[in-house]
Amino acid sequence: MEGRGIGRWFAAEVISSLSPGADFVATYPAPMDDSDGSARKSAESKLRRVWSDIGFRPLVGDVMILDLNEVTLDEKLQELRQKFGAL
Repeated sequence: MEGRGIGRWFAAEVISSLSPGADFVATYPAPMDDSDGSARKSAESKLRRVWSDIGFRPLVGDVMILDLNEVTLDEKLQELRQKFGAL
């Protein structure tokens, strides 16, 4: 079951608040539990989709990076704020 996007919105808000002066943000999309096998693969895949939707792109291995010099985060944040009526 897919969520409603609140996690994306929360993540984008946090990144926006904490990133002034930074050039990039990196993440390692992995579940924070002891899952393994197909459950872990499924969770990792879902997390990669969430981070990709915010604007993160694969860098090396499982690490993803968001270039804060691009306007994609601001655009995505506006979209999410409108979706949740937070304008």
